[in-house]
Amino acid sequence: MDKHLLLDLVTPEGSLFSGQARHVILTTLWGDVGIYPGHAPLLAELGPGPLRVYDMQGEEQIYFVPAGFLEVQPGRTIVLADTALRAQDLDKVAAEKAKRDAEAEFAAHHDRESADHVARAAAMLRTLHELSLSRKGNIKR
Repeated sequence: MDKHLLLDLVTPEGSLFSGQARHVILTTLWGDVGIYPGHAPLLAELGPGPLRVYDMQGEEQIYFVPAGFLEVQPGRTIVLADTALRAQDLDKVAAEKAKRDAEAEFAAHHDRESADHVARAAAMLRTLHELSLSRKGNIKR
């Protein structure tokens, strides 16, 4: 059995990670999924949440992925994300402003589409908050 997997994290802006990893943990619409070397083929839609890459030295790199797709093939794992942010690049002030904007939009529009948009934004903001706390060592996963 392989001791590593090849991972590509790609956004429309370019590649954020391309290389070997021990394993990856990410959020799909069904819940969190761990991908290890030798994982069965899989295609899944991603939900908003952290993508945790454990490199060959055991170091954790955390990204925030709001949406996208995961494809696991023999020998390669590909994450196609709408966008992705490195956890160390997150800005708590910007996240709080986005939350206020989403709440204002919800108050102004009560239709189903707006409610879905706000629910998705709220999920993203919860994850941003968790990542911010995690980065500061306040919570462990």
